[in-house]
Amino acid sequence: MRQKYTVIIVAFAFAIMTLTSCSDENSEIEIENVKFVNVEIENLNSQDYTDVITTIGTVKPYNDARISHEMGGIVKQIVNDKGAYVNKGDTILILDNDAMKASMNAAKAQYELADAKYQRQQKVFDENVGSEFELLNTKYTRDQLKAMYEQAKILYDKTFIKAPFSGLVDSRAFEVGEFVPPAVQIVRVIDPSRLKIEAGIPEIYAAEIKQGASAKIIIKELFDEPFESKVSYVGKALNPANRTFPIEIVIQNKNGLIKPDMLAEVSITKQNYKDIIIIPEEVITRTDDGYIVFVEKDGKAELRNINILNRNGDAVAVKSGLSKGDRLIVVGFQNLVDGENVSIVN
Repeated sequence: MRQKYTVIIVAFAFAIMTLTSCSDENSEIEIENVKFVNVEIENLNSQDYTDVITTIGTVKPYNDARISHEMGGIVKQIVNDKGAYVNKGDTILILDNDAMKASMNAAKAQYELADAKYQRQQKVFDENVGSEFELLNTKYTRDQLKAMYEQAKILYDKTFIKAPFSGLVDSRAFEVGEFVPPAVQIVRVIDPSRLKIEAGIPEIYAAEIKQGASAKIIIKELFDEPFESKVSYVGKALNPANRTFPIEIVIQNKNGLIKPDMLAEVSITKQNYKDIIIIPEEVITRTDDGYIVFVEKDGKAELRNINILNRNGDAVAVKSGLSKGDRLIVVGFQNLVDGENVSIVN
């Protein structure tokens, strides 16, 4: 009898274990059928945004004169050497001009003599003594000699190489006694107080960049913060080599630190916007149909197609597809599909 009870107890225990095992197995299946992907989200806010075009430009002197002489000559004297500040009209260098000076003085003497003769002939003619022909002939000779003197004076004056504007003598190519060939640069004068930045803008922005547009300039080697100016010139013709059109931005070099041929990063304002969504570039996925992101809505991942306005570093301005208050998925979006269950962990 005891053995029979033992068998019943063992059978009952086995039945209980079997039922328990089946119950646990059904629980796991139910959990596995409802999968959740852990994600982190960011609540989106809108902000004012300035759409810009960023390019690299080169600093150039606004006034830059490379002075030569059409006839050439031997360097006679250096009046203001490299590094000297000169005012407009100051003599920088003198070419040998002794022969020209003698020719000029001779032409001047002949002109003055002819002018004296003309004045006497005019007086005689006014007294009704001389003829009109003699007066006109004297006047013609006087005028001819005057022109010859003025021409000699111009040639003599050109041997004085002068500053066309106030600035610095930046370079000098010849020493005293050296012969300067015609039309070869002798000295270079620049104005370091006023500079311009030259840059090229891609042709796709030809309709958007206007003269007077605001520009921010960064010269990283010199300044930590950008400074502002405006576009002073917009070219009308494209450079066929790189399909860009030229622009210029005039800047003041008040502290004298900026040097010609330095590189400058230029950001030119295209348009100002209000209520624009800015998101990290890393959360955007590119597909055959465009750009997509995922937002969390009611516990599910919702795919959104977005239109990009512009990129600025690692940030992207979104033109459409997202709104203020959307819960953008910023972590765990890589393998999501539209409508998938998500669990927010941040």
